[in-house]
Amino acid sequence: MQSISWANATRKLSDLMPWPRNPRRINKEQAKRLVESFDQFGQVETIAIGPGNEVYNGHQRLAVLAQQHGVYLIENSLNGHKYVGSSRDLNHRRMAHLYHLRAGKHQSSHMQRAFDKYGEAAFVFRVLVVCETSELLRYEQHFLDSFHPEYNNATVAANRAGWKHTEEWRANKSASQTGSTHTEAARVKISLAQKGKPETEEARRKNSECHLGKASSMKGKHHTAEANDNNRVAHIGRTASPATREKISAAISGRTHSEETIQKMRERVFTEAHREKISASLKGRPLSDECRRKLSAAHMGSTHTEETRRAMSLAQRKRWSAVRVAQT
Repeated sequence: MQSISWANATRKLSDLMPWPRNPRRINKEQAKRLVESFDQFGQVETIAIGPGNEVYNGHQRLAVLAQQHGVYLIENSLNGHKYVGSSRDLNHRRMAHLYHLRAGKHQSSHMQRAFDKYGEAAFVFRVLVVCETSELLRYEQHFLDSFHPEYNNATVAANRAGWKHTEEWRANKSASQTGSTHTEAARVKISLAQKGKPETEEARRKNSECHLGKASSMKGKHHTAEANDNNRVAHIGRTASPATREKISAAISGRTHSEETIQKMRERVFTEAHREKISASLKGRPLSDECRRKLSAAHMGSTHTEETRRAMSLAQRKRWSAVRVAQT
């Protein structure tokens, strides 16, 4: 039997070739534990590879290392032009570059034009080095100085974490998106992707804190008649579940209107068409015993003001006058 000799060697992660039929798969929890092990003990056991860089043992470690912090290179294999970047998740960054190039909206217009000209097969993504987050910029700058990549817009490595766009950029972006709408196919995809997707308590809290104290985006705006009709049709026959009713009740319990709001409600005048719509929507709708009990408890001990009494009396007189005229 021929003996096998082993030796330590240095290889780039991008040069290693996992066995495509490897049956073992790593889930998120296992990957998290493996990352913690790397941080605490380092890579105690090395990845075993063959003479052609094919991986014999260590597929899970290779998959986790590919998602670690590091510096990467995108190279055009036809003309040798390069792009250097760094990321805290190399695999995610690779997919992001590919997505933007396929969509024709990559930040590097030079690389976008080359991608459109030579095709996706001409470009190779390689990991240059895996390192700690604190070392990302240092290594990225080293490779920028070494390769002088043609596709990079900037020649100095910079950390964009926490970076915010200028007001001018935001205004230009907003103007470019104004009036643009999703296609029906895109709407269906977005709907299916969000359907049944629960929002975590932490996400709800962050969303609430983000909008705290901010005016509603609809303040001062009004829906068109077409939008109102579409909204009305969409809600026909739709009823809130008991759980949703309880949440709404708990959210508004104890909430009172401000004096300004009360005054606006008093001064509001409904048109005849509006009154007819309200009347038609309430006709024939029976009140449940629970609703009657709540209404009774809410109005217990309350009295009408003199102004309200006069208004009610006048309304009754008008109503009976109309009835008499109709009978004669």
